[in-house]
Amino acid sequence: MNHNKFKKVHAKEKERQKTQYDQRHRLKQVQDLSPAQKVYIADRKEKGMITKIKDYRKYEVQTDSGKYIRNRRFLFPLYADPEFKEKQQSNLNNTNKNNENQFLNKGTREKRTPKRLIEEIKKKRKRRCILYAENNINCISCY
Repeated sequence: MNHNKFKKVHAKEKERQKTQYDQRHRLKQVQDLSPAQKVYIADRKEKGMITKIKDYRKYEVQTDSGKYIRNRRFLFPLYADPEFKEKQQSNLNNTNKNNENQFLNKGTREKRTPKRLIEEIKKKRKRRCILYAENNINCISCY
C-alpha cells in the first residue's frame, strides 16, 4: 500500500471516529464569536467584551475587572437584538409543541394513600365487632 492511499484511508477512518464520538457525547456546534461582541463569562460570573481572537476557540475578553483569556466553552454570547429574542422564543415555542406529545403519560399515575398500620388494625376490629354482633357476643375491644 502506498503512502498516499494510506493517508486517505486513515483520514476517512479518523473522520468516522470523530463523528461517532461527537454523536455519543452529544457534541453541539457553537458559533464563533467576533471581536467587540458582548459575552457572559461563566466561570467568573460577569459580562465582558471580546477584544481579540487568540487561537482556535481561545478569546481575549475585556471585563470591568481586567482582561482574561478564556476558551469558547466558558463564553456565552449576549444578544441585545430584539429580533433574535423573538426568533429564539418562537423556536422555543415550536420545540415545546413538538415535545408535548412526548410526555403524555406524565402525571397520569394513580396516587394511592399510604397504608397505615393503625388504620388496618381499626378495620380488623370493626370486622371483628360486626362478627361478634351478628352472633350476639359482646366484643372485648369495644369496651
